[in-house]
Amino acid sequence: MKTTERPELRVKILRAAAVSHEDISKEMDSYCAILGDPESIDDIVYEVMRLSNFEIIDNSIVKTRHGIVVWRYGVVLIKSTPEITSLIKRIVSDTNLMSVVFKAKDGNFLIAGPDIVLKKILSSARVKMKVKVTKRTRGIAFVETSTVVFDAMPGFLKDIINTLLGIEEEVFSILVLDVEDPEKFKKIIDKGPNVYWRRIEEDKET
Repeated sequence: MKTTERPELRVKILRAAAVSHEDISKEMDSYCAILGDPESIDDIVYEVMRLSNFEIIDNSIVKTRHGIVVWRYGVVLIKSTPEITSLIKRIVSDTNLMSVVFKAKDGNFLIAGPDIVLKKILSSARVKMKVKVTKRTRGIAFVETSTVVFDAMPGFLKDIINTLLGIEEEVFSILVLDVEDPEKFKKIIDKGPNVYWRRIEEDKET
């Protein structure tokens, strides 16, 4: 890991979330999973360590063979401390970052992020998908995003998704939503205690 001086370092973290990872430790149940570009994952780890003395649990890199740009991200698990909220919010305040939201049910999952990234996914992914455009009214990463719902999920992503299903919504402004029930989805968006995704408009199916 490079540890040279980086006074102007812009950390490219694509998502940070508090998660439960039972396989790592039965005593500790709160971790921060950071997904980042494999080419800059060392910079991400370095910046986190510089801002706060975290214990690195796992900094392995996860890649796919499917050519879907969004999945070429590394995963880092970091044990949480009481300072995790302010730290992570500070790191992910860059509006150019990618946001990822998973829903592991019947093989479906969501991707939320910049339009330019999603267009690459839509043009390269060879799976049937529905697209919904969302407008974020509160949060730390995005003002405007799109959400892609895939009907199929590569099997090797299940472990990552199972980990991320422990996301703490209130702390990190993330919702894991059941999009198979439109009415329930709308109710969560409109009346949920942590309303971060509000305007949902149907876009054309691709």
